[in-house]
Amino acid sequence: MKVSLWIQLIALGCYALTLFYFIRLLIWRWMSDKQVWRKKLPLDRDTVKYLLAHQCEPFPFISLLIPAKNESVVIQATLSNLAKLDYPVDRFEILVITDEREENSNARKMQSTWESLQKYDRQKAYRIPVELRKTWFSYRFRTEPHGPFFSYLHERLRREFSIEYSSETYTAKLPLVIQKIAQQLSLDKKQMKRTLMIVIRQVLPDCPCKIQQWLYRNFLQWIEGFISPDQLFLADSIDPESWKALFPTTLTVATQTAEPLIQQGFRIKILTVPEWYDGVFIQSLGKTSTDSTKGRALNWALQNLDERCTVVGFYDAESQPAKEVLLHVAFRYAREKEKMPILQGPLFQVRNFYLLGILSRLGGLYKALSHDWYLPVIFKSIPFAGGTNLFIRKSILTEINGFNPLSLTEDLELGVRAFQQTDTRVEFLPVISTEQTPPQWHQFFVQRLRWASGHLEVMNSLSPKTRLFWQLFIQGPLEWLTYQFIGLVVLVMNLWFLGVKLHFFPTIQTSVSPYLSYALALLNIPYILFSFYCLHRYAFTFDSNLRSDSLFGRMDWLKLIVSALFVFLLPLPYTYAIWLRIIGKAPTRWVKTVRTAE
Repeated sequence: MKVSLWIQLIALGCYALTLFYFIRLLIWRWMSDKQVWRKKLPLDRDTVKYLLAHQCEPFPFISLLIPAKNESVVIQATLSNLAKLDYPVDRFEILVITDEREENSNARKMQSTWESLQKYDRQKAYRIPVELRKTWFSYRFRTEPHGPFFSYLHERLRREFSIEYSSETYTAKLPLVIQKIAQQLSLDKKQMKRTLMIVIRQVLPDCPCKIQQWLYRNFLQWIEGFISPDQLFLADSIDPESWKALFPTTLTVATQTAEPLIQQGFRIKILTVPEWYDGVFIQSLGKTSTDSTKGRALNWALQNLDERCTVVGFYDAESQPAKEVLLHVAFRYAREKEKMPILQGPLFQVRNFYLLGILSRLGGLYKALSHDWYLPVIFKSIPFAGGTNLFIRKSILTEINGFNPLSLTEDLELGVRAFQQTDTRVEFLPVISTEQTPPQWHQFFVQRLRWASGHLEVMNSLSPKTRLFWQLFIQGPLEWLTYQFIGLVVLVMNLWFLGVKLHFFPTIQTSVSPYLSYALALLNIPYILFSFYCLHRYAFTFDSNLRSDSLFGRMDWLKLIVSALFVFLLPLPYTYAIWLRIIGKAPTRWVKTVRTAE
């Protein structure tokens, strides 16, 4: 058989398999819609109260656990959102679990940054030639509403942090600049603040981030008249409390956010995991340090639950669940009591969509789709637990001794162990929660690599003779490798088609039928259209406040088309995890997911 025929057969086989997977996805949509989403009850508090009244029982007490180490940028929004849940405030509690190591690390960072500020070498502020930098800023800010202000800001920063620049000309113009600022303060302050931070970061690229933030806040205070221009760069003018405010920790932000909520009647506990806690479910302070993992934090919190607790819920530090979620959990518990299965709700991890890179955008959309259509189906074969938007009876957690603090995917491991030890299955909870996806490709890669490695880790703990092992294999490594191979074949065929059209390859040397090449190239169109469908379907979860005002920032359609060219990279973390497992270098340490500011 000719090589050209083999190439065409492989290409057709991969595209046929892609078509099969797409049809399977549509079947999953039909199944999940029919069996789950259409059957979702429009519950309200009165309906659940009526059901419980017939049983002479109060609302079940629910404890919500939020592991939050280094989560100061998101924890405030999360607590504020949880306070909006439609549930009696005296029948649920919120436990925010911080880490003593974060406090210790933060104290060291404060001291180090203060010393850096005192010893800052101003000659290092410029790696880009002065004239080139000056020309760029002149072009960048000449059309800004606060152009005169930014001109002054730019030159003042240059004067303070570079010995190469003489400032007589600009200091002479200072009164005129201040007059211009006074005339323009009524314009868009949001745009002004955004551009202000851009200026500081571009002029001082080597300056520690905390010092950049300090400068930013000082300039805002100067604009509002609280400090004079001479005080802008005086480090001695910073009082200890203001300096400490530049280094917020999860504990300080959560405490400040919780105080007014507690006064309103909400039950909020801020827990701190001791540095030497060994992570086991039975409280124990070990003599050796244990890595800070999600499972370790949750086990600490499980020992501090309200004694009335019957159901435990889990959310990530940036989760924002629908307000009716606890009513649905209470309804299930009222009907089934100690027979209630583990409840796992879908996660639409695209709330920070406008801050995501092109590949993270596509990965987040497809992940949301899988939780929307695939998650209700997968529970029929795998006791998958997602770790957030998850609800488990307290009695189950006690019986299986909580979480495995060393597991890379403590949620999947918990679901499998609960199924094996208590015969408790996982069922779909049709109430969504919105979350974030790591913004950059390398962050996205690390998160997915941990998920895949944890999946393989759980498989390794099972006997190959069990049905569950092979179900995890089929819906794990087998599909990952298949997706990776298909993606690479589609990429090669597209590049081959473009190469022929651009005459990179002589037509006489091409081994693929031109008709087949056209047909395969046209098959990219339905895929791109489907990506736009996903964009439209989950747009309601995007945080519109994060959308850029620039023209390119609003060209979501263009970014989605570009990301489609690199879709073959999405399975790469999963297949790389298989390779690391084969060569004996699989990750063993739990890695925290990167967040973006809310």
